[in-house]
Amino acid sequence: MRAFRAKFEKEYKYVADHNGIKGYTGVFILKAAIDKVGKLDRKAVAQTLHSLQVSAAKEPGVIMDVSINSNGDLDRESFLVEARNGKQEVKETLPAIGKK
Repeated sequence: MRAFRAKFEKEYKYVADHNGIKGYTGVFILKAAIDKVGKLDRKAVAQTLHSLQVSAAKEPGVIMDVSINSNGDLDRESFLVEARNGKQEVKETLPAIGKK
């Protein structure tokens, strides 16, 4: 997370919010699916994304563990964020649904 922040701040001259982090991670989730398929095949990659489990420990660039169910819905930790005076503050980390 810190490496992402440093790279982002250096490139864009401001601190990324949670949306920047989700976009960054999304690219690496897609990469994990392409790597699992072994080639860039749109249909096979889309099928692989459904029911994919991605581990941050095993996939460089993925910031947090993510599961994708058969419907294509993500399951991961989430954050309850409060905005005050133009700044976001994480108030609580919510567990992934599958890790209750």
